[in-house]
Amino acid sequence: MAKYIITRLREDFVHCTICTEPHNEPKMLPCLHSFCLPCLERWARNNHSQSFSCPKCRRKVNLPRDGVCSLPHNFFLVSLMERLEEINRLSNEHQDYNCNICRNGNDTMFCLEC
Repeated sequence: MAKYIITRLREDFVHCTICTEPHNEPKMLPCLHSFCLPCLERWARNNHSQSFSCPKCRRKVNLPRDGVCSLPHNFFLVSLMERLEEINRLSNEHQDYNCNICRNGNDTMFCLEC
């Protein structure tokens, strides 16, 4: 169940919907959707103007004077990505532990039965 939730979080939030890769310097649009800085730069460049439509909801976005790079950085998304990576690392480290009581079931301390 936990692995399913982690997978869904990665798919729904951690991956940029333009490049489908984990976010690289996520920038947040006024509609609160986030995309990679390089993806948004390409998206804006293809529109040849100071405004473009959000790739997800199509809401009009007026670029700040300094361009895409001055859009707000999505620190929450970066933090979420770090926590998911930490969970993934910890689960890989602990996957070979056995229950401390019966020594059969896999878990970090006790199996579900104990």
